[in-house]
Amino acid sequence: MSGFEHSKQDWTRACTEGHTLAAIIEQATLTPEQRNALAEHECVHWPLMQQAEIAHLRNDGPLLLDMTGQPFESLVALHNRLDTSLIGWLNSQLPARQLASHLGDALACLDGNDALLLIRSYAPPALPLLHQQSDQPWHHWLFGPVEAWWSRTEQGWQRFTGLARCENPEYHPIRLDEALMRSLQHDAQAERLLQQVGKAAPESFASDCHGERLQQVQRLLAVAREQKLGHPDDQAFFVLYSLMTGTPLHECPDWPDILRRVNEEQTTLECVLAAQEGI
Repeated sequence: MSGFEHSKQDWTRACTEGHTLAAIIEQATLTPEQRNALAEHECVHWPLMQQAEIAHLRNDGPLLLDMTGQPFESLVALHNRLDTSLIGWLNSQLPARQLASHLGDALACLDGNDALLLIRSYAPPALPLLHQQSDQPWHHWLFGPVEAWWSRTEQGWQRFTGLARCENPEYHPIRLDEALMRSLQHDAQAERLLQQVGKAAPESFASDCHGERLQQVQRLLAVAREQKLGHPDDQAFFVLYSLMTGTPLHECPDWPDILRRVNEEQTTLECVLAAQEGI
């Protein structure tokens, strides 16, 4: 629970001042038992994916849990029950319903071509990266109604300071420059692969911890790129095969020949391996 107890002072102060206190839950990583426990929780739930276009993702998307007025011990109990699926909490002067709507709007962003994208703006690595962009107009919109935002990161629980405004600033869509796009695309690919393997073969992972599983996927993605697999489909297959067989693909004796064929024959890694194994 590294750093988690350090957030108690912010929680207690916000509780004393009557501010909204809300936990952010990653529903996609909940076990069936945790999902049932959350459904029975007395606090009001606010799914963040309210847009009609992504309604089908609502039950597996992020959830805001209104814990206003509850002692810090209630958050600790929730942390102990949900483990890494509790990915953050924040306090605000906005009512919980408005805060949920605000954070839901922040799931959408625009790239350099004004194409609409979905991002996990509520979680690392997106949240720390977005918080650093203090010169952007959307930064004042995103963090305007936030007082303190505590998030689970690879370094433990970290605090991100908001602007503590009592009203929502004028809406500014989040715009990603090229550097931010590269960072967030890497995370998005790793998250997609994590979800795929987590549903198909969860026993492939060395740990039950979401963060450690994500690191395992990210390490294999890095190896795939180091091996000069340039296409995302080949990178994804490399990761999936390595996890589900328990043997990193590049450690196989035939790997040099497999890689050569992918490059020379302009075909996919999956096709080369299927032909080699007679599938």
